[in-house]
Amino acid sequence: MTPTAVRAMTLVALAGTALAAVASLFAQQGLAQALPANPIRIVVAQTPGGQSDLLARLVGEHLGKLVKQRVVIENRPGAGGTIGAEMVSQSQADGSTLLFAGSSNLVLAAAIGEPLRYDPTTDFAPLGRVAHVPLALAVNSKVAATTLTELITSAKARPGALTYGSVGKGAMTRLAVEVLKASAGVDILEVPYSGTAPALTDLLAGRIDMMFFDLALLAPHVKAGSLRVIAVAGHRRAASAPDVPTVAEQGIAGFSIEPWYGIVAPAKTPPDVLERLKNVIAEMRLQPEFEQRLQELGYEPINDTSQQFTAAIAADIRAYSAIIKAAGIQRTP
Repeated sequence: MTPTAVRAMTLVALAGTALAAVASLFAQQGLAQALPANPIRIVVAQTPGGQSDLLARLVGEHLGKLVKQRVVIENRPGAGGTIGAEMVSQSQADGSTLLFAGSSNLVLAAAIGEPLRYDPTTDFAPLGRVAHVPLALAVNSKVAATTLTELITSAKARPGALTYGSVGKGAMTRLAVEVLKASAGVDILEVPYSGTAPALTDLLAGRIDMMFFDLALLAPHVKAGSLRVIAVAGHRRAASAPDVPTVAEQGIAGFSIEPWYGIVAPAKTPPDVLERLKNVIAEMRLQPEFEQRLQELGYEPINDTSQQFTAAIAADIRAYSAIIKAAGIQRTP
């Protein structure tokens, strides 16, 4: 090959490299410009101050740093989280409004047959899940039972005498108790509350006997001796409470209630905006500081893809529908 040919090939290669670099730069700028200029609103379908609200605010803080935009948390509680979900499903699909979704409003509401004005499987674009929520069954210090077996024995001996706190028919915490009741064949009286905070207050005061809560929310009260955790609801023991056996380990075979939280956008959001948001959420979850804060709050990180998130929603609706049917749980009016 002549020197001239070599020089020509070298110039072509350099030009190709330069063009690739320019293309990459424009692609990165395109991603950066994909999001709208106005603040991003993350709708939380629960009341302020709860664990889900704290988690959403943690997500908002880290997302804001990554996209270099203001992220606003807006609480729209009610109807088991379906009010906030419905609002986001009908919001402008430009990436400016997202839903901090949970298995209550994307799974349980559909599985239990709620009359929804949105379809969890088609009206949202799943971006990524963030964390599992370990649930635990807690009893107040006045309850003598120290194990689930003892609690069930007490409930069978006094039908309807024991009480549990319920924060809504569409709550995973209520489902956990109702499935436990049906599986063990016991009668435990439901006491409804408008939110987690008043229910926890009454549990601590001994006005109700038990309730499933986020495990992290119970930790300080367990440490103080005001509450006793006797079981966790998932298919395995919680990392933050390895000494507490699962419900299944204590005789209720197959029992597994594992709520999660993730982020979704309205379904018609442009593909480039969705891709940008998916990438940012994936980057956020890889940050050691974010994972550490999750664990401090008592959550277990999830690092699945948006495709896996989509599949999980459909699979969980099927699974919980079967659980509800097997337990004979009826949708309340």
